[in-house]
Amino acid sequence: MVAAPEYSLEKQAKLVNAICALHNFIRAYDPDDGDDINPTEVERASPQHLREDFAVDVTATEREEASEKRDQIAKAMWEQYVAYNEGL
Repeated sequence: MVAAPEYSLEKQAKLVNAICALHNFIRAYDPDDGDDINPTEVERASPQHLREDFAVDVTATEREEASEKRDQIAKAMWEQYVAYNEGL
């Protein structure tokens, strides 16, 4: 079964930049994430970003709030996924 894209081409194009920015942020703040990636290939593909590159100080409280928000989003996504699959 092939379905039409859920988002317009304009939104899909913007997703590429957003995902790249998110990838770089994760690599800077959790360099151990993605241990299954060959580090040599990553270094050749893009420069290593450091936390200082983002010029942001994140407090423990902010980190906790972000983790809670992430978990809420993940839970909501999972519930939507389950509900969608039940409707098939």
